[in-house]
Amino acid sequence: GNVGCYRCSLCDFDICLQCARRNDAATIGEDLLRTDRGVRVETSLDNSSYFLRSWKFVKSELCLLLISTGFLVCNSMTKLLLPHFQGKIIDQIVPDEDGNIDRQGFATYIKIYVVVMILQGAVSTMYSAIFTFVSRRLKFSIRNSLFKSILSQDIAFFDGTESGRLISRLTNDLDLMMSPIQSSLSSLLNNILILIGGMLMCFVKSYRLSMLAFVTVGPITYLWNLYADWSKGLAREMLAYWAEGNSIASQALSHIRTIKAFGCESRVMEKY
Repeated sequence: GNVGCYRCSLCDFDICLQCARRNDAATIGEDLLRTDRGVRVETSLDNSSYFLRSWKFVKSELCLLLISTGFLVCNSMTKLLLPHFQGKIIDQIVPDEDGNIDRQGFATYIKIYVVVMILQGAVSTMYSAIFTFVSRRLKFSIRNSLFKSILSQDIAFFDGTESGRLISRLTNDLDLMMSPIQSSLSSLLNNILILIGGMLMCFVKSYRLSMLAFVTVGPITYLWNLYADWSKGLAREMLAYWAEGNSIASQALSHIRTIKAFGCESRVMEKY
């Protein structure tokens, strides 16, 4: 029957007969979140759950994020003002009915344009530096929290999870997860502000042309959603292979004497 167990006298490890005969990979496979009571059921998180979890880390840096957002608003406003002053400069060099050119007005708008460009460069540098600083602090906090969570797991979790995969979670996956905060998040906010300001300017100038231009927004949004879904699946597959490669490399380096003794370097390299 199912009464009894196997015991290894070399490593002092016990396993019951029922577990020894199981072959369902979904239950006893590796890389699953397991405890001493068995496999822990993992539920998928929706967008609101992700937002609430992210807020726990972001709220400590809220002050710096607000300051950076203020610089970002100034940067977007200066970007919207630059084309306006470019048009004013062109208007000044166009001769009037008498063939005269307003040189004084041209010099004035040139000075204003240069000042606005310098201001844009200054605020752009400030918000980029603050976003970079905040992303590094968040990366430090999340890495510590993740490592603390890993250490608090039961022994069964480490029996079924390779150390290379855990190292990959602490390094590659975390860096990839935090990279949007440093680059994509600031670009997203900047583009949103420019879009809102540009829409207002378009409707002020000519609402008919604006409505005609907005016809292309629907198809672009649809194609963007298709690309986002494809990119999400590709990113998950890439991280999975990345973690598997790190696991193979970690095991190979940890048992390099065994690999050298059996002369299976080529096989390990092929698997990697």
